Amino acid sequence: MNKKEMIAMLLAGGQGSRLGILTKQIAKPAVMFGGKYRIIDFPLSNCINSGIDTVGWYSGTANAIYHNIRYIDEYNPKYILVLSGDHVYKMDYSTMLEEHKKNESDVTIAVIEVPLEIADQFGIMNTDETDAIIEFEEKPANPKSNLASMGIYIFTWDVLREALIKDNGVHGESDFGKHIIPDMINTQKRVH
Repeated sequence: MNKKEMIAMLLAGGQGSRLGILTKQIAKPAVMFGGKYRIIDFPLSNCINSGIDTVGWYSGTANAIYHNIRYIDEYNPKYILVLSGDHVYKMDYSTMLEEHKKNESDVTIAVIEVPLEIADQFGIMNTDETDAIIEFEEKPANPKSNLASMGIYIFTWDVLREALIKDNGVHGESDFGKHIIPDMINTQKRVH
């Protein structure tokens, strides 16, 4: 069995309806960007530049990870990085991993501040004074904060593995924002 500290699972992302004609015949991660690049190249480049060389690319959300438990177990990672394949940004995931370790977190969620007037369009994290996430609201009508999830998660693998198996028995089509993360918060997991 290969032992990796962290592997990445890259999710294909949403339908791309906001990109209109660009995603009529092609998946959003495969859309051209800047002439010779595709959107998928950004998270892949971030992985390589963060020292992550084991990456799986799947469609869906938490359910896709559930169906790949055996694949992930082959690498026996301590941590798993879950990314969206349809976002354009530059990030060093190793910095996020260091925070995850420092906080002894079960899950660390990257957030970005958005204007409060548009926060109702995002998954919003409500935190305490230690940056622990005490509540996750999916597109709330009246947001309590402006910390929007970037769809970038680092999980301690054994905790996520257990949560995926548990949730699959309840929902079948597990979703991080609707099921996994709220359940982790409600069961007192360390969520930052």
